[in-house]
Amino acid sequence: MCIAGCLTGSLILEYAPAARWARKRNDVLKLSEDVLRHVEAVSEECGLEDLMNQATYPPNGALRFNESTAEFRNCATFDEVYDAAKQVNPCFDICEFHAGSHE
Repeated sequence: MCIAGCLTGSLILEYAPAARWARKRNDVLKLSEDVLRHVEAVSEECGLEDLMNQATYPPNGALRFNESTAEFRNCATFDEVYDAAKQVNPCFDICEFHAGSHE
């Protein structure tokens, strides 16, 4: 069962962390270096990496990000990671992803 609570739009919840997550979990995902570099470049270009750099605990205030602008710039990093993972492993299921410890 996959339960995902929504606190904001998918751009922030899924797309912003996708590049870092894919790089960190690539021992399981087995994505090519080209795919990883592409997703990281898109993340940087769309301002998603800047958003992730602002995400600290404890928080330092509101995140500064214009979500409406990024939605129209092909910033679907999560979708690209998911599609690439399905090509590597047709049985890939994001809700059944277990990569060792949950840091």
